[in-house]
Amino acid sequence: MTNCIFNNKEIEINSEFELSSVMNIEMKNEFSEICLYKNDKSSLTVLTNKIEKKVFLMFQDLEKDISYVPKISENSSELYVDFLLSNGQKDEYPANWLVDFELAKKSILEYYKNGQMWNGINWNEE
Repeated sequence: MTNCIFNNKEIEINSEFELSSVMNIEMKNEFSEICLYKNDKSSLTVLTNKIEKKVFLMFQDLEKDISYVPKISENSSELYVDFLLSNGQKDEYPANWLVDFELAKKSILEYYKNGQMWNGINWNEE
């Protein structure tokens, strides 16, 4: 079972189609926060910034207490992008940790189906 929280609202998702529909609606906001949990073993956190057209992803293995983020470039980035969480908190992440919306959607769907990190992204332990 996958529990989904979109912008602080718990939503029951029963199919990939339903998940895609909800993502399309919720990701239209300037900022959004999406959390998916799979059997209390792992989670995928998704923060979107529609203005910058970037998404921050974090996969957490809750059993091993390990977090993974995408690493798009080996170069350290001095450019940071802001994200607004549903509780009003503002976070910023290096640009080389961010993906575009299409890659994020693929990652979300893979996580929903299999509880795994999508292998189309290079993930690094943080």
